[in-house]
Amino acid sequence: MEELAALPAAHLLRQRAKPILVAFQPLIVQDLERHGDMNALEKAQSLYEEWNRKAETRGEARGEARGEARGEARGLTQGRREGRQDGVRTTLIRLAEQRFGPLPEDAQARIEQADLATLDVWTGRLLSAASLDELLG
Repeated sequence: MEELAALPAAHLLRQRAKPILVAFQPLIVQDLERHGDMNALEKAQSLYEEWNRKAETRGEARGEARGEARGEARGLTQGRREGRQDGVRTTLIRLAEQRFGPLPEDAQARIEQADLATLDVWTGRLLSAASLDELLG
């Protein structure tokens, strides 16, 4: 155990031994206690604690990275949706004004407050509607 603890963390032998030692940790500690080798027991426990701290740190970092990636993905999705909604709204207003003239404030407000699904329905009616009321009806 002492020799292993003395090796650099990146040493191949230490990396290969680590999973085995972790798997057999309870037996190793029990055996060292039974034989009264307190020095080796302290070294082993210190090594296990070091590995646990590093594992927790890596786990936290991975969790944070996953959380950030999910947040970014949600933000991108929401941003794209809002961008599409703004684009459809702007196009609908522009084309409705070309077809029916200046829009009354109430019609402008309805278009500004509409969700994407409603804007899509109104855009689909734009060419067939005979009036602004029929378009937004």
